Amino acid sequence: MRNLIATFLLASCVTTSPVAQVYVPEPIPQGFFLDGYIITPPDLHRGDSALFTGIAMASQGCDFPITLVKQILRDDGLVRRHPQDPKPHDPSSRDMVIGAMLGMVSRFNRCPDDRPIIQEAWRHHLAYVKGGKLYPGAKVDKSLTPALTWLWLGVGDYFGVTKSPKNPTIFRANLISTAAVIREQRAACYPIHLAYLQIVIAEMIGRPIDSVTKLGFCTATKGTDLPLVDDYCEREVKWREGFNYQSQRCAWENPDGPGHELDRPFLDALKSGYTKGKAYQY
Repeated sequence: MRNLIATFLLASCVTTSPVAQVYVPEPIPQGFFLDGYIITPPDLHRGDSALFTGIAMASQGCDFPITLVKQILRDDGLVRRHPQDPKPHDPSSRDMVIGAMLGMVSRFNRCPDDRPIIQEAWRHHLAYVKGGKLYPGAKVDKSLTPALTWLWLGVGDYFGVTKSPKNPTIFRANLISTAAVIREQRAACYPIHLAYLQIVIAEMIGRPIDSVTKLGFCTATKGTDLPLVDDYCEREVKWREGFNYQSQRCAWENPDGPGHELDRPFLDALKSGYTKGKAYQY
């Protein structure tokens, strides 16, 4: 009888033990690469390449090229839109910096061999940005806001290259106010998508927003139909076919055109825990 019980218990353990699964990133088609950055064919749009590349870095393996990081070093700290700069007099923006932070933090978490070069690149970037200006002569709209500065310094602290930022109140309040104003005015929605990416970055560096901020952000984004945001807020997700900006357009905006969707593999990577290098939980 004891042998039968032991056999039954052993069989139960074998059949009910969970099977470890390895996340395999969805590869990005080669037609969307130019000089190691992600672009949007067929017009080879490069104006948002650093943002696209950062999102891709956050979902791809350690063999994905870190051209973005190396380019920051070559430019002595500038987060350039693309090596073939499409806007020489306007080479960067807050969008590009958010994309760079997302990709570099995720890569830092998952790929230990890349940590020294990421730290060095961010150290150069911190020194390059003077007075919040992302490049010399940058206007206000191409400079760091107080809210983004908090996250920017938080990333530097996480990399061990600058001091910790102060109170996160302005960062959290800005997430809600940005979404609320855009929904009220039915304006272009890409800043809400960028706000969501900032929420992810904050969590990856150990500075997650609180439940009150999340509630406010999710309330302010109801009806936008932004896939990543809807998933975060535990609402039904509706994907729109096409390239990256398709999922950064609200229900009242027109789609951009066909292409490869970057946000889908990014969301898969987030929910698998791959992007953060650990289990990802909302």
